[in-house]
Amino acid sequence: MRSEKLDSTALNEPNPYNLLQKKWVIFLPIFGYFILPLALLTVLRDYWREYRPCSWLFYGESKNAPLSPETVRQVCRLASYESGLKKRVTPHILRHSFATHLLEQGTNLRTIQVLLGHKSPKSTTVYTHIAVQDLKTTTSPFDSLPDL
Repeated sequence: MRSEKLDSTALNEPNPYNLLQKKWVIFLPIFGYFILPLALLTVLRDYWREYRPCSWLFYGESKNAPLSPETVRQVCRLASYESGLKKRVTPHILRHSFATHLLEQGTNLRTIQVLLGHKSPKSTTVYTHIAVQDLKTTTSPFDSLPDL
């Protein structure tokens, strides 16, 4: 994410649609939509004010270059290790978990498709999986029919 986006007027304006849910839904032309909890927005703004990154919010080898994909993977591995997780954690697994949690909370697939930036709904249905517990609690529409 480019650093100037965090201090933009759009982020400083109230977002009435999501204010009660304590999050911002932000659209950036390159990335699409994403959800940013208000608590994280405050942390990111404090970071931006202190470090004043030039081009990229989290820069790579130079202040004008973004983080490399390998650096992001290493940060995930380190955070996983330091938190005591035994399972392998990657950016892709975090993305998959995010989509799965949204689905389990009842978010419709079209919303998840937009948040993940998928052009095709097929990508989203393949990318997310349904928890076994949801399958066990799902009833057949035929169960609601009157007895014949």
